[in-house]
Amino acid sequence: VLGDGPPEEELWQVWGAARTADGSVAILSAGHSQVRVFDAGGDLATSFGREGQGPGELEFASSIALVPPDTLLVLDRNAMEEFLLDGTLVRSHPVGPIPEADGPTSAARPTSVTSARGLLARTSYRQESPQPGEIYRPRGGAVVVPRPGADPVPLGSYPGMEQERLPPPRGGNIVAPFGRSSSYAVGHRPEARFIAADNARYELHSYDDAGTLRRIIRRVKE
Repeated sequence: VLGDGPPEEELWQVWGAARTADGSVAILSAGHSQVRVFDAGGDLATSFGREGQGPGELEFASSIALVPPDTLLVLDRNAMEEFLLDGTLVRSHPVGPIPEADGPTSAARPTSVTSARGLLARTSYRQESPQPGEIYRPRGGAVVVPRPGADPVPLGSYPGMEQERLPPPRGGNIVAPFGRSSSYAVGHRPEARFIAADNARYELHSYDDAGTLRRIIRRVKE
């Protein structure tokens, strides 16, 4: 059990973890704007990071990955911070929204980092507002940046969460309970680095480091 100890060991808003070869576990405690490293016995070894927008600082951290043997990548809103396991800052890579990631009417913000320094970003599109009473799914998808500085590679169309446009005077949208939606994940193998799925298809799409579709896993569903 990790984080069930004194205040300096507590975890808050855990957005990822990475396990090293010696059994240590580095946990991104985003609520603390810190990485907390526990040894193989579960004891806190070190903590590093603090709230801020400068190099080595975290504001809205969302993902962590291990580059073997001892380098941690932490994705923040505007940068990818690279640390050693002892907390030493190696470098800070600027990261921001990817304009026109999947055409001239889209933009994407990275949400996950991989151990190969690749980035996964969800795409959003400018689109017309739905009509009152209309049930719809916003256009969306995902793109990957195979390595820092590389061009984004679209993974395809994965529509957003199903919702209904409320009529006046209420206005706004309401999300459909148990509605259709899309999900994404990052894997640990080069040939299965990015996983994308639209739950209306009963499929998982597996992409490699370059963003090439390598495998489709289907469930037979009547």
